[in-house]
Amino acid sequence: MEETINNLRESGLIEDSIIESLKNKLNIMIKSLDYTGIYKIRIHGDYHLGQIIYSEKYYVIDFEGEPLRKLSERSVRQIPLRDVAGMLRSLSYLIYSSSCIRPDDINEILDNVSVKFVNAYKNVMCSIGIMPEYLFNSIDLFLLQKASYELLYEIKNRPSWIGIPLNEIKRIYKKLCL
Repeated sequence: MEETINNLRESGLIEDSIIESLKNKLNIMIKSLDYTGIYKIRIHGDYHLGQIIYSEKYYVIDFEGEPLRKLSERSVRQIPLRDVAGMLRSLSYLIYSSSCIRPDDINEILDNVSVKFVNAYKNVMCSIGIMPEYLFNSIDLFLLQKASYELLYEIKNRPSWIGIPLNEIKRIYKKLCL
């Protein structure tokens, strides 16, 4: 969580009061989570739509993980919600960049797609005993972590795309802190 807060500060685009509110809320959420009995597994680490191929079935490809992380970091077992957040953020980029979707409809479509993806993932993970259902309530922790990383990336590489992760950070703030 410290990296997330540092990313938000480093961006220079998020007010200090918002960062502090998010930090306080995230600390409360983290303290309330019970990780007992939760399996950490080797996750993909760079899970997004570009890692999926469809040919009568869906196939996940390219398991190298996050290219900017050390190999030792990529092989650490983690909570699978990190990959869920990665895919949700990828879907967000797709929806925001679609010329077929009216700007007024983006949030509703994103919410619908996100709920369907998370529910499908939850059904599988809970049915095989890897994650308890209540842990999915903490998805915003992982989404905020991913969006804060994306914000710095976009500032450095694609300034015209800053609005996509910034909108996610604002959405999470409204959901958690207001």
